[in-house]
Amino acid sequence: MIRFSLVCSKGHQFDEWFFDIDDYDAKSALNELGCPECGDKTISHNHQARERKEPEEYGMRTQKVPELAKLRVLVVDDNEYILRLVRMVLNDLGVAHCMAARNADEAKKIIRQSGTGINLVICDWNMPGETGVELLHELRADGVTYPFIMLTVRADEGSVVRAREDGVSAYLVKPFAPLQLEKKLRTLAEMIPSPPAPPDPKAARRSKTEIKML
Repeated sequence: MIRFSLVCSKGHQFDEWFFDIDDYDAKSALNELGCPECGDKTISHNHQARERKEPEEYGMRTQKVPELAKLRVLVVDDNEYILRLVRMVLNDLGVAHCMAARNADEAKKIIRQSGTGINLVICDWNMPGETGVELLHELRADGVTYPFIMLTVRADEGSVVRAREDGVSAYLVKPFAPLQLEKKLRTLAEMIPSPPAPPDPKAARRSKTEIKML
């Protein structure tokens, strides 16, 4: 994670974290951010105010989101650092069930073994062996319809259009901020039905009593 000191056009200063392990220009990741004080979307950053930390050291401006508790997420990325970061953000947001795979083969094995235990995939595009797009094609061909978020450094229009045509539910360009991931998850969570409520033992006992009475 890298922390940037940011400022909006009205002069309010705040910090934000971004995912990446390499140096980069953060402008492309600021498009969906707003000033937490006034909501202004015109954000600039100071390249000199970078602070790089390991996942265990950072704290993020996120909070648990009740509607995300129903998500059962599989994160696929060949970079162990990114895997840990994404899973930490998911946990911070209240996603209780999160699995990880380092390539497409591992992902398919987890999906087969889990049955209905997954309802959203977050996957890197460029991976050794089978790519994220190829994994998506296989899942869709097998009838998997749950949301698929593609992570990639490809920000060109052609890649975005191709991803949409391939059935990607959301597209997130690296580097990205945790709040950007939260925004995508909130939108996609509305497409996923809540799991059925656990059976009520008292109701079951009442039902048996009623049957005996009949």
